[in-house]
Amino acid sequence: MIHIEVIVMDIEGLQAFVAVAREKSISKAAQALHTSQPALSLRIRRMEEGLGFPLLARNWNGVRLTPQGYYFLPYAIRLIQDLEDASSVLTNPWGEEVKPQFEEVTGHGDRLLIGMDTWLAPKYTAPILRVLHHSYPGVNVRFVTRPTETILDLIEYRSIHLGIHYHELSRPALRTAPLAEDDTLLLAAPDVERSIDPQLDALPDLTLPFLLFDNPVLLSHRYVTTAMFQRFGISRIRVVDDLNVAAALVAEGLAYTMLPASTYAPSFRSLEPAIVSRSLHGLVPPLPIRAAYVHADDDPFAEIIRCVIEHISVV
Repeated sequence: MIHIEVIVMDIEGLQAFVAVAREKSISKAAQALHTSQPALSLRIRRMEEGLGFPLLARNWNGVRLTPQGYYFLPYAIRLIQDLEDASSVLTNPWGEEVKPQFEEVTGHGDRLLIGMDTWLAPKYTAPILRVLHHSYPGVNVRFVTRPTETILDLIEYRSIHLGIHYHELSRPALRTAPLAEDDTLLLAAPDVERSIDPQLDALPDLTLPFLLFDNPVLLSHRYVTTAMFQRFGISRIRVVDDLNVAAALVAEGLAYTMLPASTYAPSFRSLEPAIVSRSLHGLVPPLPIRAAYVHADDDPFAEIIRCVIEHISVV
């Protein structure tokens, strides 16, 4: 497991790595960052030690990214950009002219914050809104969509009040309640789906690649992914990181995939009948969906949280 605190605390190391990736040279990167070459190399080496893998391959011909470095680069760029964006919002350089927007974005105290795994948002957003509108019409609610692990972290840090997530290892600090079990669907173009044996024994013979979602999905749902690969003998893989891209590839008959039923809408359903689905119930372990929260006697939203959980547990 990568220790995120190492990365966050070493922003200079991230900037150094990104600069080397851009300049293709440690010396040029050092010049761009107005630092010495030894200092820049030390920053990157310390970050590599913290991560536990090499980012750069160094030789007499120069420097290049390792396979790990190529994979890590977009995450490094995104992290730097996210931190810069957050800093820009919090410093509010636009002044009074955007004060209402600034206060709405940063406000927290009187707002019910509900976090949902990104893939569960299509299933639960509308039912939650209906419950709140009917029983608590005056409540100020904001939704946060992130991967399951992030949602659970945010609850533990008391940054959100209620989380809707896929099951993972229990966390003693959190209270949880079962909501439902999510089936897994095989998604393919009609011609591809018809060529698959009804018992799904023919999957290993498919010439099409299987669409595997990159992080955070790969990490969060690894136990389901592992079960699918073992059960069906999947060997050909194509990596994607966006549901809309995946839906287009499937609809064009260029690939197939398996996803939780809650994820089927809206990206895939909008492309019917170019995409058909088949339930894998009994063949792939179901995905437990749970609600999580921190119980506190002084929580002003405790009653609302109980009400929401009670109503959406039958969705």
